[in-house]
Amino acid sequence: MNDINNNKLTEKIMEVYKKDSRAAEILAKELTYRCPKQLYVNIREWINSEEISDIYIGNYSIPFILCLWGRDDFVRALDVMIELSEGHVKQAETKIWDMRR
Repeated sequence: MNDINNNKLTEKIMEVYKKDSRAAEILAKELTYRCPKQLYVNIREWINSEEISDIYIGNYSIPFILCLWGRDDFVRALDVMIELSEGHVKQAETKIWDMRR
């Protein structure tokens, strides 16, 4: 069992991404199911509107990715970090660098 409050995560997704409750709940469950435990800190920070810590997987962290993109898309950056943790490095790096365009 993870220690992420899925209700709070769902609410944050609804607030930031303007998703309905069902879509936000599904996304929250998918993210927490796939997310490596080391990134739970980042999810809790985002839920609480705190500064996101640099937790690296390979050469990347969520703040680094967001800086490269020049915008705040936490969920997409988290998804890329999850792909990196699953070993899908080329796929993740393509998403990281394509978002710069």
